[in-house]
Amino acid sequence: MTRNALSSRLFLAILFLLMGSFAAQAQYSFDALRLSKQLPGQDPHSIALGSSSASQLQGFGSYIINPAVAAQMPASMFSMGIGVREISQEATYIGQQNSFSDSQTGITNIGFSYKMPTVVGSLVFGGGYVQTADYNTAFNVDAFNDLTSRTYQFLTDYTNDIAFNTFAIDDFNNFQESVFEYGGFQGVDQFAETTRRGQSGEYSIFMATEFQPDFFVGVSVGIPVSKSVFEQVFIESSPMDASGRPVYSGEQNTGTYNIDRMLFEEKITVDAVGYNARVGILYTGLNVLDFGLSYTTGTRWNVEERFDAFVQTRFRDVVTLDGQVQTDGDGNTFGPQLSDELSGEYSYNVTSPSRIHIGASTSSLPLINVSASAERVNYSNIRLSGFDSVDREVEIDENNFINRNFNDVWNLRAGASINIFDSIEPRVGWSYMPNPLAYLDNNDRHYLSAGIGIGINQSTSIDLGLQYGFWNTTEDLYYVDASTGIIVDSANIPVTFIETADQDVDRFHATFGITFRF
Repeated sequence: MTRNALSSRLFLAILFLLMGSFAAQAQYSFDALRLSKQLPGQDPHSIALGSSSASQLQGFGSYIINPAVAAQMPASMFSMGIGVREISQEATYIGQQNSFSDSQTGITNIGFSYKMPTVVGSLVFGGGYVQTADYNTAFNVDAFNDLTSRTYQFLTDYTNDIAFNTFAIDDFNNFQESVFEYGGFQGVDQFAETTRRGQSGEYSIFMATEFQPDFFVGVSVGIPVSKSVFEQVFIESSPMDASGRPVYSGEQNTGTYNIDRMLFEEKITVDAVGYNARVGILYTGLNVLDFGLSYTTGTRWNVEERFDAFVQTRFRDVVTLDGQVQTDGDGNTFGPQLSDELSGEYSYNVTSPSRIHIGASTSSLPLINVSASAERVNYSNIRLSGFDSVDREVEIDENNFINRNFNDVWNLRAGASINIFDSIEPRVGWSYMPNPLAYLDNNDRHYLSAGIGIGINQSTSIDLGLQYGFWNTTEDLYYVDASTGIIVDSANIPVTFIETADQDVDRFHATFGITFRF
């Protein structure tokens, strides 16, 4: 049974697919992209200034941008920060809008530095943990879908067996079909809730020195770590006809199963650990203007993914098709409720692209100091490797997808601090992260930030930072593979179709940090 490509929703989706036809199945590519992103802000101080620290010490975590600025640390110190993140997403799906939100709390930074006694210049070394990115997604959808069903993806993905065992799909004329396809697809009521939670950070050791007057150099070696958990609950239920009767009744001559509801739950946990190194330089010999440059090697990640899937179907009575009660070989009936589950693990490698930071900032001005930096990231250089030999084709397809669809970008950042108070420093910042996906038009991210630094005494200070991020994006819900033949274009050629939800995203990040100098 096929659907003709007549609706505007289907037409737009096919245009989307022409730009990224493998996106429906490129799960590993998107996990690699998440591992390769670094969000603006490494501690409450730098968050308030837009993380524009390529040429300016903005807090303990500045060495993640340019390790050379650590040489400007005025004393040995211990620093710690904590942040609370809140994300709110308004999803538009088949003309219906729904809002959902989620929050997380995590450590932004913790570590120490030691400033060696020197006759001239400076020598600083230290180590610690700095958060580099977070994974926050939270949205739901609630709509009637007259074109596709979530059960269509069961026909071609790893959940095929458990879907078959629960009659979510079944055999028909030597092919498999969705339980909702028997007798003709008449639409389903859909509800889904999706969250992704987690963060990545880096454990590092660093050293920085002024080895020539006004010329600083720094190096760091890091072990990045990441953990994210994706969870989705997807429910499809039978709608009612005009007389209030279920459209999937299982009665004679209707050709339908007496299906009432299908429930699908999926959880994907991704743990990753890697290694990298960076080197940076800083020049401060131009009176009030400083310049910085740094290079971070690509990160080699070892990735472990664990997936858990659960399918449950509920029928209005024992499973019935076209008036006939379905039985097994021993004459036993099924239902009214069936469920099955599976779990597994998979490991592979990701190489994230290298990063180049360049920046300039003012110093020692009487009223205000400003900073600006740019970061070059070639996302098209992301590479996946280490797949099992039987999945080598998947590895090749994923890397080809990355080459075609991942952009190379310049991330921009700027900040300003007001220096008219003795022990209070107001701060503002801005960051811009261009869209890394070529097939999405509106996926640029903007961040506005503000904060304040307060000197309690000569040895203690606190930092407060608030960051607001906003962007539009598109989230994939499920796909219908072309091999099913269910969705065809205007030339009657089967196409892969992706059901997506447009998202308006607002993200708030409130942070608090304290620093002790000794």
